[in-house]
Amino acid sequence: MGKLKFRAWHKLDKKMVNVVGLTYETNGKLDYITIYPGELQQREKYFREPGWHRCLTFKGENVLEIMQFTGFKDGKNQEIYGCDLLNDDNNRIYKVCFEEGCWIAKNVDDNQSYNLYTLQNRGIRVLGNIYENPELLTREEVYKW
Repeated sequence: MGKLKFRAWHKLDKKMVNVVGLTYETNGKLDYITIYPGELQQREKYFREPGWHRCLTFKGENVLEIMQFTGFKDGKNQEIYGCDLLNDDNNRIYKVCFEEGCWIAKNVDDNQSYNLYTLQNRGIRVLGNIYENPELLTREEVYKW
């Protein structure tokens, strides 16, 4: 099994950040998310403890949308995460989701689901994700690529 990796969409700064730690409560509910501050515009608001001068810790998920690395890469060796938008050789667009215990790609036109593993033979490539590139969810924008 590969290394678990996460990234998150920072809702206030509208920026993708790398997640360096997740802390859960004993009941399994997400408690804290830790990231490197990078260039977050609003970072002064989020420091929780003086000792964490190199990391920012958020309580719960209200500021961040978490995405997990699927373990798959596209034809250009780019990592594929949940909520990514993919394109295949036939110009079909898929949204990456985790359902029923496996990573799937849903065709945005007809909502048909495909196992992500099977799409690797169709020349898939990452176009973007639903947060940074919501315009890719509409067909007209993809034809401009």
